[in-house]
Amino acid sequence: MPYYESSRVTLIAAEAIARASFVKLEADGLKACGAADTPIGFTELGAQNAGEHVCVRLINSQGTFEARSTGSIAIGSLVMLAEGGAVAPHSDGALAVGIALSPADNGDFLQIVPIFDRSAAVYKGEKPREEKEKRKERE
Repeated sequence: MPYYESSRVTLIAAEAIARASFVKLEADGLKACGAADTPIGFTELGAQNAGEHVCVRLINSQGTFEARSTGSIAIGSLVMLAEGGAVAPHSDGALAVGIALSPADNGDFLQIVPIFDRSAAVYKGEKPREEKEKRKERE
């Protein structure tokens, strides 16, 4: 499998995708993330129709992302995925995908620092079991 040193890839949309949407990749192409999905990145421009080429900025890219808000989001708060590739205020147990650098009301765009840490959603601030076991072994 080839390796590319780039923060962006071009993929084919499986559906219309709004700009500033978190996206996932499925067998039939690129789709907007829902609340329970795992994003591969986000769109800067989106796609008006299925079959269009879409530039995706990968989740591990440097810098900040622009995202669409569903709900009111305060500066410095965690955000999670919402339907249609947007973000919403974080709730317990959900995968946090970013930290808000600007406030937003429902439908606004905001700037976020991306984070992608499933352990934050699962362990709620506790260390994973493996780390706890290693710490016990050292004691």
